[in-house]
Amino acid sequence: MRYEFGVKRASHTTEKEIVFLAKLGTHGIEGSTPYTRLELLQGYQKSMELRYDWDAMDPAKIATVVETMVEQEKEEKRSIVTEFYN
Repeated sequence: MRYEFGVKRASHTTEKEIVFLAKLGTHGIEGSTPYTRLELLQGYQKSMELRYDWDAMDPAKIATVVETMVEQEKEEKRSIVTEFYN
């Protein structure tokens, strides 16, 4: 499909992007990627500032979801470290 400036394609929705984020870094062969799920989510979070075309997505809602996922990953990492040292 050819891109036409200013035409909303509505192929990318907020819901589809949230599903993508939920699966980010959760599949594949363990150890095959040098990035953790937390690092991938943080990279996505940083790149949001550079994104120009959000299509039919709500960037504010996606930002909130990404922030929640990042905090969940940080908490999970903290609990693993705490368990290890206890």
